[in-house]
Amino acid sequence: MATPHSCPCDSAQRCRRVHSPADQPRGQARTGGTDSAEGDPGFSEAGLHEAGLRVAPNPFNAATVVTVTLPAAGEVTVTVYNVAGRAVATLADGATLPAGSHPFTFDASELASGLYFARATVPGHLDEVRKLLLVR
Repeated sequence: MATPHSCPCDSAQRCRRVHSPADQPRGQARTGGTDSAEGDPGFSEAGLHEAGLRVAPNPFNAATVVTVTLPAAGEVTVTVYNVAGRAVATLADGATLPAGSHPFTFDASELASGLYFARATVPGHLDEVRKLLLVR
């Protein structure tokens, strides 16, 4: 169940965040989820008011997908580090991306099993780190 939030929702501009049923006017169906919007297949309506970093599957074997969600366009940097703090992969290096969800595939087929860290930064919106567990 979605949680309420504050945003400038009105009938002229549809909010892209899933509202709780209590937020919906009576007689209107709730919309949202992972449906595509505005012709962009990578666009996810749920949670666009917040930037985020997600990794799935995790733990993984050989490859996983690191997804960055942006509330607004921004310069995205996604880097994967080993436990020694050395960068082992750069998935995005300052690329300007529009609002929405953007998946990046991390191919770890040449790396040793163990713990890694994915860090995503978007100036003014996001600076998050997630653990990744590579198992063989």
